[in-house]
Amino acid sequence: MYATLQRQMIIWTSVLVLGLGAVSFFVMVQPPRSLTMKSAGAKKKLRTPASAKELTALAVAPDKNQVIDLQLECDQPAVEFPSTISQVRLIGKACGQFSDFATTEIRNEANGYAATVFYPREGTFSSDYVTLSDGANKIRILHVFKRGGREERGLVINRQKEISKD
Repeated sequence: MYATLQRQMIIWTSVLVLGLGAVSFFVMVQPPRSLTMKSAGAKKKLRTPASAKELTALAVAPDKNQVIDLQLECDQPAVEFPSTISQVRLIGKACGQFSDFATTEIRNEANGYAATVFYPREGTFSSDYVTLSDGANKIRILHVFKRGGREERGLVINRQKEISKD
């Protein structure tokens, strides 16, 4: 009787191991559902900054450590202006014939800060807040498009502790 019970336990254990092994195998060889499912007619939601709000051309915070949202226009030459701001968020759109961003690099060459870039709508971009150093902050923006085009822009923000009121 003891040998029969032992044989039954071995059979049940073998069945469970084989069953769980088969399930594990099929789960591992199938791609994740989120990559294979397609929603009919649903728009793709793009990532945006947590602090995103309706963006204005220039919104300035009234505190001592000012931050601004700076709207970059396509026909605008390299921008240079004095300011006491400590951080700036750059907002703009693709200006050339392409609007399908592959990558965007925004870098403050004064302190090496590389911004995180978001794409709130197709053909538009927004950075996180770029930290500014005292003095001249040369900010380089480089867009690379999926269809092969490139676009480069720049601006210089001269950060001063205080703006003289001459």
